[in-house]
Amino acid sequence: MIAPIWSPEAPLASVLIATRNRTEILKGTIAAILDAAANPDEIEILVRVHFSDPKTMEWAMDQDRVRILGGGDDRGYNSMDMFTNSLAAISTGDWLMMWSDENRITTKGWDLILAKHDAAAPLYLYPRTHKFVPGCRIPVVSRALYHMLGYLGATFFADVWMDTLARAAGIAHPLDFDTEMVPGLPSVTDRGDAVYKDAVAEYCGAYSKWRWEMDLAKLGACMRKDLSRTRMWKRDGMP
Repeated sequence: MIAPIWSPEAPLASVLIATRNRTEILKGTIAAILDAAANPDEIEILVRVHFSDPKTMEWAMDQDRVRILGGGDDRGYNSMDMFTNSLAAISTGDWLMMWSDENRITTKGWDLILAKHDAAAPLYLYPRTHKFVPGCRIPVVSRALYHMLGYLGATFFADVWMDTLARAAGIAHPLDFDTEMVPGLPSVTDRGDAVYKDAVAEYCGAYSKWRWEMDLAKLGACMRKDLSRTRMWKRDGMP
């Protein structure tokens, strides 16, 4: 099940954040997002918190501006698609921002910049720069694109998949605002490089090829555009 189609009463953006055992980092990230917005009341914050993290759960439950989902799993990073999709399913914003608890927006009035774009069109946007991680793209997905695909995360690399697919389809565009990452943090999954490498292997496997062809067919049909011969973009670190 996915969230209702856009309505005039919807907030501008839903910020989707999966977190675990990083309460103070999460607080700073949410504060930075809302403080930099010209109209913070138009921003919906959705947080997925692991049941093993009662500190963050308790803090989030006390926040008027934060909606939370609790859950448990033992797969860490390999569950990122599930985290993203579960948050998207309860979102109501025109734009779905696939965020992380360590990414801060540094441009004042970023929401006014986002509002210039049409959420009723199949668009994928991304902040123009990311301090400390050059080339990083944080997905900002229109509700129209979300409904075309029926998901935000198709693989463990939910953000990479969406970015790769959107670029191949020609619907990726930069946003005129900047972000930065809090430096020196451990992995949000607490599982380390081994799980990350497993996820890379899965991303590059047969499932990805099948999913790629199916998703391009979906987009092509909705956009009335032939994408059948579009090749998968190569990403750094991907074979």
